[in-house]
Amino acid sequence: MIKKLMGCPGWLKLSEDRTSFIFDPEKAEIVRKIFEASISGLGGYTIAKQLDAKKVPAFGPSPKWDQSTIHNMLRNRATIGEHQPKRIQNGKRVPYGYPISNFYPAVI
Repeated sequence: MIKKLMGCPGWLKLSEDRTSFIFDPEKAEIVRKIFEASISGLGGYTIAKQLDAKKVPAFGPSPKWDQSTIHNMLRNRATIGEHQPKRIQNGKRVPYGYPISNFYPAVI
Protein backbone atom coordinates (compact mmCIF):
# COMPACT_ATOMS: atom_id res chain seq x y z
CA MET A 1 0.00 0.00 0.00
CA ILE A 2 1.32 3.46 -0.90
CA LYS A 3 1.79 5.86 2.00
CA LYS A 4 0.05 9.19 1.60
CA LEU A 5 1.34 12.64 2.41
CA MET A 6 -0.14 14.86 5.12
CA GLY A 7 -1.44 17.38 2.60
CA CYS A 8 -5.15 16.86 2.13
CA PRO A 9 -8.29 18.99 2.25
CA GLY A 10 -9.29 20.21 5.71
CA TRP A 11 -12.31 17.92 5.97
CA LEU A 12 -10.12 14.81 5.71
CA LYS A 13 -7.63 13.28 8.13
CA LEU A 14 -4.80 10.92 7.42
CA SER A 15 -5.17 7.44 8.88
CA GLU A 16 -2.65 6.40 11.51
CA ASP A 17 -0.87 4.04 9.11
CA ARG A 18 -0.86 6.80 6.43
CA THR A 19 -2.45 4.60 3.77
CA SER A 20 -5.85 6.26 3.53
CA PHE A 21 -7.85 9.37 4.26
CA ILE A 22 -10.62 9.48 6.86
CA PHE A 23 -13.67 11.65 6.27
CA ASP A 24 -14.41 14.13 9.09
CA PRO A 25 -18.20 14.72 9.06
CA GLU A 26 -18.04 17.70 11.46
CA LYS A 27 -15.63 19.60 9.23
CA ALA A 28 -17.56 18.55 6.12
CA GLU A 29 -20.64 20.21 7.63
CA ILE A 30 -18.65 23.45 7.99
CA VAL A 31 -17.71 23.25 4.30
CA ARG A 32 -21.38 22.70 3.37
CA LYS A 33 -22.34 25.81 5.36
CA ILE A 34 -19.63 27.81 3.59
CA PHE A 35 -21.07 26.77 0.22
CA GLU A 36 -24.61 27.59 1.35
CA ALA A 37 -23.49 31.03 2.51
CA SER A 38 -21.74 31.65 -0.80
CA ILE A 39 -24.76 30.49 -2.80
CA SER A 40 -26.95 32.86 -0.78
CA GLY A 41 -24.74 35.73 -1.94
CA LEU A 42 -22.20 36.24 0.86
CA GLY A 43 -18.58 36.89 -0.03
CA GLY A 44 -15.50 35.23 1.39
CA TYR A 45 -14.71 38.11 3.74
CA THR A 46 -18.20 38.06 5.28
CA ILE A 47 -18.25 34.27 5.55
CA ALA A 48 -14.87 34.30 7.30
CA LYS A 49 -16.03 36.98 9.75
CA GLN A 50 -19.22 35.04 10.51
CA LEU A 51 -17.28 31.82 11.15
CA ASP A 52 -14.90 33.67 13.48
CA ALA A 53 -17.82 35.33 15.30
CA LYS A 54 -19.41 31.90 15.86
CA LYS A 55 -16.00 30.59 17.04
CA VAL A 56 -15.93 27.88 14.36
CA PRO A 57 -12.39 26.44 14.44
CA ALA A 58 -10.37 27.04 11.27
CA PHE A 59 -8.95 24.00 9.46
CA GLY A 60 -5.35 25.19 9.23
CA PRO A 61 -2.74 26.35 11.70
CA SER A 62 -4.29 29.82 11.95
CA PRO A 63 -6.88 30.28 14.70
CA LYS A 64 -8.99 32.50 12.42
CA TRP A 65 -10.70 32.09 9.08
CA ASP A 66 -9.40 34.13 6.16
CA GLN A 67 -11.24 35.17 3.03
CA SER A 68 -8.55 33.55 0.86
CA THR A 69 -9.16 30.22 2.61
CA ILE A 70 -12.87 30.54 1.84
CA HIS A 71 -12.24 31.48 -1.82
CA ASN A 72 -9.77 28.61 -2.29
CA MET A 73 -12.23 26.15 -0.79
CA LEU A 74 -15.02 27.34 -3.07
CA ARG A 75 -12.79 27.03 -6.16
CA ASN A 76 -11.05 23.75 -5.28
CA ARG A 77 -12.31 20.77 -7.30
CA ALA A 78 -11.35 18.49 -4.39
CA THR A 79 -14.45 19.81 -2.65
CA ILE A 80 -16.57 17.89 -5.13
CA GLY A 81 -14.44 14.75 -4.87
CA GLU A 82 -11.96 15.27 -7.70
CA HIS A 83 -8.21 14.69 -7.41
CA GLN A 84 -5.65 15.79 -10.00
CA PRO A 85 -2.49 13.70 -9.75
CA LYS A 86 0.67 15.75 -10.16
CA ARG A 87 4.28 15.04 -10.94
CA ILE A 88 7.34 17.22 -10.36
CA GLN A 89 8.99 18.49 -13.54
CA ASN A 90 11.76 21.08 -13.44
CA GLY A 91 11.03 21.67 -9.76
CA LYS A 92 7.33 22.43 -10.32
CA ARG A 93 4.26 20.32 -9.69
CA VAL A 94 2.39 19.82 -12.95
CA PRO A 95 -0.79 17.83 -13.67
CA TYR A 96 -0.15 14.21 -14.62
CA GLY A 97 -2.91 12.21 -16.26
CA TYR A 98 -6.61 12.78 -16.02
CA PRO A 99 -8.41 14.01 -12.90
CA ILE A 100 -9.82 11.20 -10.75
CA SER A 101 -13.42 11.59 -9.60
CA ASN A 102 -14.57 10.39 -6.17
CA PHE A 103 -10.98 10.00 -4.98
CA TYR A 104 -12.37 10.58 -1.50
CA PRO A 105 -15.84 11.46 -0.28
CA ALA A 106 -17.15 14.70 -1.70
CA VAL A 107 -18.37 17.23 0.80
CA ILE A 108 -21.16 18.85 -1.14
